[in-house]
Amino acid sequence: MCRNILNAFSSTIAGMEEVLWPLLMEFLIPEMYTGAFGMITKALAQSGQQQIAAKKDSFWVDFDLLVNLPKPNEIIARCFVLLGEPLVEESRGVSILNFLRIAVTELQGDLRELWEKVIPRLLQNLTDDDENKKFDSTNWQDLILKFLSKSLDVIEREDWISDIGACFVKQLPLYLKLERERGFAYKCIGIVLRKSKMNEFVSRTLESMITTINFHHENERNGWATMFGFCSTTHLDIVLQRLDMYLKLGDSKSSSSTSSGSGGGGLFGFLSSKTDTHSDLS
Repeated sequence: MCRNILNAFSSTIAGMEEVLWPLLMEFLIPEMYTGAFGMITKALAQSGQQQIAAKKDSFWVDFDLLVNLPKPNEIIARCFVLLGEPLVEESRGVSILNFLRIAVTELQGDLRELWEKVIPRLLQNLTDDDENKKFDSTNWQDLILKFLSKSLDVIEREDWISDIGACFVKQLPLYLKLERERGFAYKCIGIVLRKSKMNEFVSRTLESMITTINFHHENERNGWATMFGFCSTTHLDIVLQRLDMYLKLGDSKSSSSTSSGSGGGGLFGFLSSKTDTHSDLS
C-alpha cells in the first residue's frame, strides 16, 4: 500500500515533486528504510525527472543548507552497496540506477558523462526480457565494481576518494543483518583502497576491518578476503603488515582462549572453532 501511495504522489499529484525532491533523500541512509530503498529511489527519480523537464530551480540541491540531508558521498556509497543485490524489492537495482542518472549533477557533476554512458548499459542487463537467461549475480557485481572503479578514476582526487571510502566503512553497521550486502560493501571498500594513494588512510582502514568481520557468514567472509585482494594490487606492503599483525594478535588470542577454556570472536574465534572441530574428528 505504501508503495502505491508513494508512487501516486510522485507521478500524479501536481506540485508534489517539489516536496518529494529532495525531502526523500533523508530516508536513504537510515537502516530502518533499507527494505524500502527501491521504492524511495524510484519516487526520487520520478520527482527529479519531472523537475528537470519543467526546468524548475527547485531541482538544484544545496546540501550545505539542507542539513538534514545526507551528504552526496554518503548517498553514492549507499547506492553502490545496494546495487550489489539489484533484484531485491523486485527491481531495486533499476530504481537506484535511474535515481543516480537523474541525481548525478547534484551528487558529483564530474561523473555525469561517465554515468550517462554506463548506466543505460547496466539497466539493459536488468531489463532483459529473455526468460531463458538466468541472472548472473557474480557478473553483475563485477560490473558494479568496475563502475565504481571508473567513477573513482574520473574524480582522481585523494580527498574525495578517502571521503567516499570513509562513507563505505561508516555504513557497514547498516548491513549487520544483510550478509550479502555487507559482503559486497567490503568489496567496494577494496576498490576504493586500491585506488587510494594515501598510505595512512589505507592502513587505518585495514586496521579497522579486523573488528567488523563475522567469519561465520560466507558472503561476508568472501567479501572481506576480496577486499584485501583488491587492496594488495597497489598496497601489498601495507596488506602484508596488517595480516602479520592479525596473525600475531591471533596467536595471543588463541593462547588466552586456550588458558581460559573459551573461544574468541571474529576471525580468531572462527579459526579456533575450526581447529577444535578438526581435533574432534582426528
